Amino acid sequence: MGRALSILVMAIFLLSLNTNSSNFHNERNFLMGIVSNPKNYPNFTIDDIEEAYNITSSVCELVNLWFSVPWWEEEEKLFSPSTQALLNLIYKEKLTPIFHTNFWSLQYVEGYGIAPLLDIPPDMPENTTLESEEFRHRWIEHVRNISREWHPAFYNIGNEVDLFYNYEPNQEDFDNYVSLVAESYDAIKSVSPHTKVMVVFKVENLIDKNTWFLIDKFDKNKIDLIAFTTYPYLIGSYTQPSDIPMNYYDEIMQHVGGKQVAFTEIGWSSSHLAEGNEKKQADFLTWFMEATEDISPAIICWLFLHDMAEEGKEKKANELLGLRKINGEEKQVWQNWKNLHDIPYENNPPSIPAKPSGSMEGKINTPYTYSTFSTDEDNDCLYYCFDWGDGSKEWIGSFGQGETINATHEWKKAGNYVIKVKARDLYEESEWSEGLIVSMPFYYLNGIVKISNYIEIFGRIVLYCFSYFDSHPSLKINHFFSG
Repeated sequence: MGRALSILVMAIFLLSLNTNSSNFHNERNFLMGIVSNPKNYPNFTIDDIEEAYNITSSVCELVNLWFSVPWWEEEEKLFSPSTQALLNLIYKEKLTPIFHTNFWSLQYVEGYGIAPLLDIPPDMPENTTLESEEFRHRWIEHVRNISREWHPAFYNIGNEVDLFYNYEPNQEDFDNYVSLVAESYDAIKSVSPHTKVMVVFKVENLIDKNTWFLIDKFDKNKIDLIAFTTYPYLIGSYTQPSDIPMNYYDEIMQHVGGKQVAFTEIGWSSSHLAEGNEKKQADFLTWFMEATEDISPAIICWLFLHDMAEEGKEKKANELLGLRKINGEEKQVWQNWKNLHDIPYENNPPSIPAKPSGSMEGKINTPYTYSTFSTDEDNDCLYYCFDWGDGSKEWIGSFGQGETINATHEWKKAGNYVIKVKARDLYEESEWSEGLIVSMPFYYLNGIVKISNYIEIFGRIVLYCFSYFDSHPSLKINHFFSG
């Protein structure tokens, strides 16, 4: 029955894409992602943000997580309440973030114009290069700290790095970036061995500048994924997807050295400014899936969930790269993308986590730490959800499969609580673990206090009380409750 359903879903997908290709299989072998930008930009609400991530969870496993600050300010940004709330929302929706840290940005150069320049911390000399020991130390400590604190499943440490090479003064510095990636890889793995490290290139720039050789410079033992962004409509001769040759991406496999490939951004604008429309946008997804079949990418991310402007009022073509319109209405490409996601992903769910271990009694308003672990047959990294029994749940991760993990909690009210935990990989959740019963009594320095606790007699839970008066205890069995 399950196989028949898979074949039916596949048939519907092929029909929706208007293709007769037999290149799709009845199981999906790549993860799907996007930037979960809300509708109604720039006047979106908190509800719009929550809705965007809820919608994303129905068509993606991954979300691209960018920070609107220079790299040396990212740690502070990540610890901010707003980012913590965003991460909690991402985990609540069972999504996995791709962390991005970039070393360059577009800046104005007098006498030249806009150029890709190294992002230099303000307390360092303006002529700092990637050869600088101080810069390298700061950068490596930064990516190590990010990895230690957040254990990202995927970590991009350089976006569209070939654009940095385009600016001639940077070309001699590029090899310093290559060696920095290798050192950064070791630093990241030292604190988060399961994190998959990637560097991203821009396909259209590699084609235009013929700089594929830049990929060859990297030590393939110091990188887990080689990633690309691609927007073929930017090449003026391609006004519709059918204009693009099917071997458009073939050069990629000649340079990645057997490493897995990811596409962290793909898209086609539906804007008239790029001679686009919704049909061309939908047709591009069909073409892309066929053109990359032999590459077998591990990750495919569309750029935006929602358009950034109203159709006809856009100032740039890239403002209409969403799967949905700015008002939330679905575009033609939306259903195609959703049908693709509905194809079952090849996966084995993680095992049920071990029963949490830790203190079984304690004081309120005092933090206690509990441990558990789960395993995953596919060696996927894992996230854990702790249900603390007081109405609160907490997602933490990611962690390597089989790794013993710890979570800390404090209870605000006296009572008995059942702690349980479940694990999820990048696609599926486990069942809940066996529960651990903990008791959190009241404690005061003076006055009459009743401290509730529990004992187990012949497999049944009963409660007892201690009565305190001015710190002089006397035991009274006040009540018994069967459990």
